[in-house]
Order: sequence, then C-alpha cells, then structure tokens
Amino acid sequence: SSTFFALRNVNISYNFKPNVLKALDVKALRIYASAENLYLHSARKGLDPTQNFSGLVTNQVGFNRVVTFGVNVNF
Repeated sequence: SSTFFALRNVNISYNFKPNVLKALDVKALRIYASAENLYLHSARKGLDPTQNFSGLVTNQVGFNRVVTFGVNVNF
C-alpha cells in the first residue's frame, strides 16, 4: 500500500494583549512558530511515498524538518 499520512505545515502565533503592550511600551508584539514536514507515517519502510520513483535520477531533497521561531515588535 502506498497510503501515507503527513503533517506538512503548522503555523502558530500569539498577539499580546493591549495591557501587556502598554506595560512594555510597544504598539504591537507577536511571537510565532512555523514548522514544515513534522511527521510522515507510511507502511512502506525506507521509501518516501511522496516521491516519484520512475527510474530517473533527480536531485530531490527528502523529508527534512524545518522549524522557525520569530518575534515581531512594533514600537
């Protein structure tokens, strides 16, 4: 079976409330996290079911996880 389950993109952010912003003397404050390729479940071991295995050689990157954190501040 080539059935698979993949969690590809997850984004989460939080905007701080005005009373917190007033205490910090900023106009806006947001923290965020973004993640790509967090999870892949497949019955096939050793093969990435999202790739095309047609016999041609291609330079495709496999299942790399990328996690990004950030802060946006407006003064």
